[in-house]
Formats: sequence, C-alpha cells, structure tokens
Amino acid sequence: MDDAARARHLDALRALTAPGGSIDPEAPTATHQRPENYVDGTWTMRRQKLHKQILDEYFAENPHVARDNRAIIMSGPPGAGKSSALKEKVPDEEKHLWRTIDADEFKKRLASKLRQTGEFEAIIPPDVQARIDAGETFTPGEFASLVHEESSWLAARAARRSLQRGERVVLDGVNGSKGKLISRLEGLQASGYVHAEIIAVDGPREVTRARVEHRWYEAYAKYVDEGDEDAGYDARYVPEEVTNVLYVETDRFSACSRAVGDLVKDGPVQGLVVNAQMYYVDEPAGKPQLWRTFQQDGDRFIVTKHRRIDAPSSSGTAASTTAEQPVSSSDSQAADGPAAAGGIVVPGYVRKDGTVVRSHTKKRPTRRQG
Repeated sequence: MDDAARARHLDALRALTAPGGSIDPEAPTATHQRPENYVDGTWTMRRQKLHKQILDEYFAENPHVARDNRAIIMSGPPGAGKSSALKEKVPDEEKHLWRTIDADEFKKRLASKLRQTGEFEAIIPPDVQARIDAGETFTPGEFASLVHEESSWLAARAARRSLQRGERVVLDGVNGSKGKLISRLEGLQASGYVHAEIIAVDGPREVTRARVEHRWYEAYAKYVDEGDEDAGYDARYVPEEVTNVLYVETDRFSACSRAVGDLVKDGPVQGLVVNAQMYYVDEPAGKPQLWRTFQQDGDRFIVTKHRRIDAPSSSGTAASTTAEQPVSSSDSQAADGPAAAGGIVVPGYVRKDGTVVRSHTKKRPTRRQG
C-alpha cells in the first residue's frame, strides 16, 4: 500500500469519525441506535442471547484466573502505552492468572459475531459502502465506533461478573476523571476487595495521537497487504475527539494524570487501600517510563518522584530549567477531566423512552460578583 493511498484513507477516517460523521459513535447505524435491537427500551431476547454467548465464551477461554480479590485499574488516553506499562506488573507468564476487561476486546468480539450473522453489513453507512464499492478498503476495526456503546455495556457486564467471583482483575480504560476512578474503586469495595492499584499512563497530545495513528496503520497494512483477518479487527481508528476531550487545559498532560492526582489529594478511599503508579511517554516510538508513585500510608499518601518532565515555555518549546508535574490541582474551581476549561461535562445517558443522549459539555454558569 503506497503512502498516498494511506494518506487519503486516513483523511477519510478523520472526517467519517468526527462528530456528526457517518462513523461517529452516535451515528444512525450504530448498534445501540438500531430500533430492531430494542423492545420498550431494553435489548431484545435475540440480542440478550448474543450477549450471553459472547460473555460465556469470553470467560470460558481463561478458566484459570486466580480468585484472590486483587485488582488493577488502568488509566490513560488512547495510545499512551497502557499495555506496555501493565506488562511491568503482569508479565506474560502471569497473564493467565488475571482477567483483563477492556471494552476494545468486546468491540472485536461483537464485530466478529455480527459478521457471522450478516448484521455487520447493515451497520455500514451508505456513504462508506459507496467508497467500498469504489475500491477503498475498510477494516472491521474501523467501524469500532458503531459498536462502542454496546461493547462498553458488555465490558461492564463482564466486570460485574468478574468482581462477583472475586477474580484477580484488570479494569482497563481511559478513566479520565476522579469521579470515574472513585466509581471503579467503590465497585471493588462493594464486591469485597480491600486493595487496589492504579496504573496511569500519560504523554503529550501529539505523542499519544501519533501512537494511535501508527498502531492503526500497522494493523491496516497487515490487513490490506497480507490479508491478516485478526489485524483487521485491531486496525481501530480512535476518533480525534476522544483524544481532544482529554487535553483541555494543556497539550502536555491529559485529564487522566490530573484525575489520579486529585484522587490522591483528597485522601484515601475509606475501607480500601489504594496505591498508584504513574508513567509518562515522551516519544511516539518510546516506552512509558515510571514518573511518580503514590503509596498509601494510613490516611495519607507518600509520593515518590522518579523523573522530571520539562515544562513547555510560553512559546510552546520545552523549558530546560523547570519541571511541570500538574497531577493535582489546589485550585478549588478546577473541574474534573475535560470540564476543566470552563465547561461542565454531562455524561451520556438513556432516556426512559430509549433515546440515547450522548456525552456533551455545557457552559459553566457565571458566578455573580459581590
């Protein structure tokens, strides 16, 4: 595949996955938007049967997971290198002892099932089908946004089942706000877990974004040039908006590192011992390096700094004499996650009539003076 063809296809994906695009997560052909999948706002029996099959197969594939109530929560923007950081804690020879729950895995499983049943063709938007008919190649993974909501629902169900069993579990995801981390921790505590580790990975926006596109291209090339079907599912193009909402205050650090910092600043979660490790990746081809660790000691955290990160100067170039590590904010007006720049993030939800309202940001009310 030549560079020009790759560039044209990448430009197409950027437009198609943008808000309002044909492969936007809220597009009309997205599986959670298709009325044939619902009855009175709930999944049809046929869909529930499919979900059960996917979940049962997923759990059956690894029956040797340890059940000792150990948990790791992953956090970081797409492309930061969470998998690489996790390997330092869970080496390959121990992977079978852990249940790693990742919505991206369920995207692949759901897409594969839909291809088997023939429904996958029905979710391909007409304008994309026209491009396919004209000879452009799209991978199954490039339609991941259209199964995003349903795969996230499957991942949540898998997490619930795993926690009920007391399994040794990795809860993978962006987890880009303090509220999301607290929700994860409260779920662990309610299931009898008394200890949890957080592994957060961060990096500059341009670095994580470059890693996203490089990962997509490697898998896309294997699918196109070698006919590798598995690579076709791995060739997921993460919409730029997913990255952008995590880098609101600065392009140097995402909301994910701030979420961990704010969690630590507010003190331990009652009844749960939480330790955290933060990694930072500097280069598109680099490996995440340990940045900070937070060790809980009673009602406080002991912070260990493992490296310096150069702060950007006012002109946008790195300053050599200072170090910026904004993992926690003392500003009482600082908001969680992407709302920090003056907006309030309203999480997506489903109305009683079954209508899906996507996550959005609304203007923060102006405070009256005096």
